Amino acid sequence: MADVIRAVDGPLVSVYGLRPESVAYGESAKVLQHVWIAARRSLRSVFEGVSIRDLADGKLPDAVAEMTADEDARQPH
Repeated sequence: MADVIRAVDGPLVSVYGLRPESVAYGESAKVLQHVWIAARRSLRSVFEGVSIRDLADGKLPDAVAEMTADEDARQPH
């Protein structure tokens, strides 16, 4: 899935249209860059773990399915 998303929309995570490691923050906000990089890693773990075949079969890998079982994951925040 990740390759399809990248082909259609570009990078999985961008900040101001840039990759997280390319964004410069002021001294007091430098840690934000690491937050965006961690968010990208999290998205990668899901999107790179789900194939088009998984979707066609209507099944998710166990690790991804487990993430959806948490009721909090279904709540808009």
